[in-house]
Amino acid sequence: MPFESELPAGTPEIAEDNWAEFAVSMAGRDEDGAQVSESGYTPRDFDQSPRGSIVCAESFPHSMLIPRSEWRERIEEKERKKTRLSDLCTAAGPIWTNQSPSWYCWAYCVCHGVCAMNAVQNERPRRLVPESVAGPIMNYRKKGGWPSKALDYIAEHGIADDSAWPWNGHTAANKKQYFAPSRANAAQTKIKEWWELRTFEEKASCLLRNIPVPSGYSWMGHAICSIDLIVMRGGGFGCLDLDSYARNNMYNTKAIEERRAAGNDMVAPRFISPSGKDT
Repeated sequence: MPFESELPAGTPEIAEDNWAEFAVSMAGRDEDGAQVSESGYTPRDFDQSPRGSIVCAESFPHSMLIPRSEWRERIEEKERKKTRLSDLCTAAGPIWTNQSPSWYCWAYCVCHGVCAMNAVQNERPRRLVPESVAGPIMNYRKKGGWPSKALDYIAEHGIADDSAWPWNGHTAANKKQYFAPSRANAAQTKIKEWWELRTFEEKASCLLRNIPVPSGYSWMGHAICSIDLIVMRGGGFGCLDLDSYARNNMYNTKAIEERRAAGNDMVAPRFISPSGKDT
C-alpha cells in the first residue's frame, strides 16, 4: 500500500473539493471599522509592507531547498523515527493556547511557532503568551493583523511566558498591567533572524528541517502554524498545521494539501537567542 502520513486523531484534511468549508468569514470589522476575519486575520498589505522591508527577515536561501524527489523518503523516515516537529510539540505537553475569543490569530500562530522552536532547541517547555506581543502592538484593542507583523515586534521586544504574563485565556491576559513587569522575561525569548517564504517548496524545506512556518492563509481568513510536511491521502503532499484554537492546553491540527498550503504571509524562525538569553 502506498505510504500516507499518520495524522493525529480527528484531523480534518483540507483539499480543493472542501476548502470552502474551513474558510473563516471576512465579514468582521475591527474597532476602527477595517475589515478583518472572525479570527483576526487581515491580509498583509504588500504595498505598505513589501517583502524585504522587515529588517529581521531575509529571503529563504535557494541553496537550502530540498529536492522534491527526496521529500517522501524523508517524511517516512521522520515518522518512523518519531522525529517530526509534531512529535516534539506533543512531548512539550500542555503549553498551547486557545485564542478564543480574540482577534489575535496572527500572533498566536507565531508564538506557537516559537514554542515549537524551543522544543527543537531542547529548551524547557514554556507557555509563551501571544497577548504579550499583540497587546502592545495593538494597544490591547480588538484589531487584526498578519504573522510578519508579530515577528517584527518579537525580534525587538521578545515574548513573555506565563510566569511573568499570566495566561488563563485571552480576556484575562490582554491587560497592559503585565507589560512593564514582564520586560526582562520577554527579552529572554527573542528571535532576531527570520525567513520570509514565498513558495510551498521553501515551506517544505523548512518543515523537513523541523523549522515551523507560521502562515497566513487569505483563502481561509486565518493564520496558523505549519509543523510537518506530510503525504496526504491519495499520495499528494501537504502540511500539518497547528491551529490557534487549542483544547485543554493541547494543540489541534489541520492537514492542508499543497495547492492550498502556500500561505500569503509565511515566516520561519531561524533560531532563538542561545539558551533563551538575549545576546
